[in-house]
Amino acid sequence: MHSLLFLVYNFYHMDKSAKDPEKIQGMFSTIAPRYDLLNRVLSLGIDGRWRKFAVNQLPRVQNARFIDIAAGTCDVALEIIRQHPEVTKIAAVDFSEGMLALGREKVSQAGLSDRIDVRFGDATQLPFEDNTFDGSTIAFGIRNVQDYMLGIREMGRVVKSGGRVVILEFTSIQGRFFRPLYVFYITRVLPFIG
Repeated sequence: MHSLLFLVYNFYHMDKSAKDPEKIQGMFSTIAPRYDLLNRVLSLGIDGRWRKFAVNQLPRVQNARFIDIAAGTCDVALEIIRQHPEVTKIAAVDFSEGMLALGREKVSQAGLSDRIDVRFGDATQLPFEDNTFDGSTIAFGIRNVQDYMLGIREMGRVVKSGGRVVILEFTSIQGRFFRPLYVFYITRVLPFIG
């Protein structure tokens, strides 16, 4: 049985038409050069701590294999290497070529191209066999998957029995006063800045 861990998974649900894969690919390829800076600024630098916490939830096993989905510029994959020096391989998968190019560059600059395989892939159709990885992660990406439940099933499918699925995502705010402000920020301000 897979252990499924939702770190923060109560996010604002956009309708599927707002999650058109081609639009999302284009948007992320366009913002890729500014993506890391935007994350730091918009989260007030907290995103790094969140990633460390998420990676810390992965199982500690020798010669582990992990997959990071919606890997973007590979911040999570690099954090996995920092926390799990015994890791032999990480598959960093994304479906934005612009993000993948920056991810490959960061991995190469870190001298980790032999341990982090950065490749194109769709969260809803992962190009891996069942029970391949000791754990899977997705950070700030599940909200962009058109069929997020299928994406979560795929994350579980590729993880070995006893492995762990870790999802890090923004939460929605439920308070009567702050919720409208949050929804406006997440649906209007962030896309505009992006």
